[in-house]
Amino acid sequence: MIPVTLCPRRDLLCEEYVLVQAWKKTAAYIRYHNWFSDTLALDRAAVNLPQFLGELRERLQSPESWQNSPLRIIPAPKSQRWSVRSASGAWEPVEKSSTAGRLRPLAHVDLADQVVATALMLCLADRVESSQGDPRSPIGHEQSRKRVVSYGNRLFCDANEGELHHRWGSAKLYRSYFQDYRTFLARPEVAAEANFNANGNRVFVVHSDFRQFYDRVRPNFLASAMRRIHREGDDSDFFDLATSVLDWTWDSRDVQEVGIYAKQAELSDFKRVALPQGLVASGFFANVFLLSFDARLQQAIGTEIRPEIKLADACRYVDDLRLTVVVGAPAEATAEHVKNEVCAWLDEILNEESTCLTLSAEKTKITVFGGDERPLVRQSARMRRIQTAVSGGFDALGGEDILDAIQGLMRSQEALSMADDSGWQLSPVSDVRDETVARFAAARFRTTFRSIRPLLADAADTDGVANKTVGLGRPARTRQDLDEDAQAFALGLIQRWMEDPSNVRLLRIGLDLWPASTLHGEGRTAQGAQKGRLVLPFGDPESRSNRDGASGRR
Repeated sequence: MIPVTLCPRRDLLCEEYVLVQAWKKTAAYIRYHNWFSDTLALDRAAVNLPQFLGELRERLQSPESWQNSPLRIIPAPKSQRWSVRSASGAWEPVEKSSTAGRLRPLAHVDLADQVVATALMLCLADRVESSQGDPRSPIGHEQSRKRVVSYGNRLFCDANEGELHHRWGSAKLYRSYFQDYRTFLARPEVAAEANFNANGNRVFVVHSDFRQFYDRVRPNFLASAMRRIHREGDDSDFFDLATSVLDWTWDSRDVQEVGIYAKQAELSDFKRVALPQGLVASGFFANVFLLSFDARLQQAIGTEIRPEIKLADACRYVDDLRLTVVVGAPAEATAEHVKNEVCAWLDEILNEESTCLTLSAEKTKITVFGGDERPLVRQSARMRRIQTAVSGGFDALGGEDILDAIQGLMRSQEALSMADDSGWQLSPVSDVRDETVARFAAARFRTTFRSIRPLLADAADTDGVANKTVGLGRPARTRQDLDEDAQAFALGLIQRWMEDPSNVRLLRIGLDLWPASTLHGEGRTAQGAQKGRLVLPFGDPESRSNRDGASGRR
């Protein structure tokens, strides 16, 4: 069956069948992904859905008067090191400065604005997804890789005669994270192997990403990107409405917190937002904004971007970049020299196509494929083997092997991270970020633990179970043994969250694995005068809890 295709027309947004599907996709995504969402607002809209959609249709009848509701900021911790001071018990950032508590400005977006933005996305889905290419395409050949650069935030689509069609009538919105991320990680290795040992050339893989990507995309830049996908015959009113919808301001009650974040992030203007981190459609429109950048990368694959430096491949996962380059034999082509040249070339493209974006210098790394200089450790291959084992079904012994492999993955990633922080120029580099490995390991450990625990014997009910063996002489494991391992793993996850509060998912899984009352202790302020409170980046949390409508959303 050929999927239904929606066209970018303003009158289509007022159709009930479009708004119903936009509501369904929006509500499902928010409930599953946005831990800070206002679930009461979702329930109220679901109970009164005809009235909710009717009011929305009335507002869309007059697009020239459309006005978004102000955003409310949810200051979530950003990745950084925290510690508990032994003397006072205060939990605070290791870095000592006025802006030490770095934050990620998640946003609570009004539900009506969410649904309209999703409806806009449905009307543009087929055009934008087709222009990005099919992420399921094989990556073994250069011509095939040239057709696809972007893998992150891709919509769930079917292919038909070279075009991609989003299943807009389905509740499934974006493609599975791990599926596309696995392809993204494998591409540099495939491209590097294809160019390795060719005429004595050297192959490098450059890892980089954009600095504060979502926060630096201003509404006027996104509006320009939207105009670039406008085709002859399109409804101009649709794109005018999209420009109005994708332009938010912050609530006046959050001005102080927004200013603090803008100062930390060195943003000259953060009063208006085009891609709030909390909007269901932000990932899709982020790809719209980078369409021209992706096109430049596709055109450059197979060409010389600098003297003696050829771009063999390039791919992107949201704001994460991987570039594979082939360098001639001259001795001056050190890894640092190649990295600087590639980054300079990327900066030139950004200045021409997306002037608001910059590369993150501290997150830019380079590895040598098949060499002794900063080798690339393929942690993604270990993750793929673990995922295959978890998905394929297992017995008690197989589950124990999976748990051992997961813990080994965590230990090896931690060792790689420590080596990288040491500053040693020859330290190996993982092809997967630390937080990605940690989230993957935590989720698979929980799944495997829950699967094999009912299969194990209880030591209290089994005579001599400690002396029994199974398989190739392996001692039999009991539930108590497994519980001890789970407790140690859970406490390790909670410790990682304490050392980096951005790892909220690790905290949740840790408490889920081992929900002991001893883990819910009382914190203390730096002075130790009051209990039950922690030192937070914005000071006293009680000063914000009574703001109108805020406490119900945070």
